[in-house]
Amino acid sequence: LIALYLVAGPHTTMLGCFRLPKSYVAEDLKMDIDTVSKGFDELSRLNFFSFDEKSGWLVIHHFFKWVFGAYYANIF
Repeated sequence: LIALYLVAGPHTTMLGCFRLPKSYVAEDLKMDIDTVSKGFDELSRLNFFSFDEKSGWLVIHHFFKWVFGAYYANIF
């Protein structure tokens, strides 16, 4: 659910790089902050995205692939 929210949520940009504190995710998805932190840790471990705890900025790896599919991801 968190991965889908990161790709298609209200804070997402066209570049897949944006500021998103965990507290925003917790509030929007009605999850506690520990659940969000565990989800972030797992997605980071799977190399889905990189997240900077201090600033709250993240970048979704292979964002174009997730949003536009494999065909368009190969163009960029």
